[in-house]
Amino acid sequence: MEAVVSTQSTWGHKISDDVHNYIYYVGVCGNNAKECGYDNPASISQWYSNYGWTYCEGALAFWEPDSPDVMITSYIEEGAGGLRIEFDNGEACWTPEGDKMRRTMLDFVCDPDAVPMGEVTGGESTDEDCTYNFQIPTAKACPGGGGGGGDLSLGSLLLILGCFVITPVYCLGGFLWNKYKLEKEGKESIPHLSFWTKDLWSYVMTGVTVTKEFLCGLCGDKGSRESRASSADESGL
Repeated sequence: MEAVVSTQSTWGHKISDDVHNYIYYVGVCGNNAKECGYDNPASISQWYSNYGWTYCEGALAFWEPDSPDVMITSYIEEGAGGLRIEFDNGEACWTPEGDKMRRTMLDFVCDPDAVPMGEVTGGESTDEDCTYNFQIPTAKACPGGGGGGGDLSLGSLLLILGCFVITPVYCLGGFLWNKYKLEKEGKESIPHLSFWTKDLWSYVMTGVTVTKEFLCGLCGDKGSRESRASSADESGL
């Protein structure tokens, strides 16, 4: 992808792809991207621009926080880490095999130096039609939600202690207690089995939701166009 970031405006973050003559407007966390000339506001829109002629290609994504089946949130494990929001609700686009719904990944990538956020980049995938990926570097996607570096924090020390000392003792001790003291067999000898198989995953999903809401603080009042307009006026854009 050859897309490069331009500026932030009341239409969201404008990204220009001069190779393919596309312009993308990314409204970080709300339906506040540049509209396609009709009453259908979107979170991300794609435009074609060449020789002074500009028209909307379509809406890539719609912000629907109450529809988890079309806005899928997950953690990014590779690289610096972060949070990914996958949109499966974009408008259809043409492919040689027929029309296909647009699919977009919006990655909040951990960058301790991006306070509150850095340059937004991305564009259409070169490997798959109608698939897009945008990266937003921000310190808010890092553990602790802030920038800075230096010595290990208390949280890091506790994490190391928990992983290499407390957890092994808990697992081994709990297993021995259940097996020889309580005379449990098989998987029932695993300490707090119901927590690891059921409760833990509900807590993980809650954490993902809270993290997403925290990252939405990047754009003020839920990413409203009014909030962006105020920010643009203050910055002189």
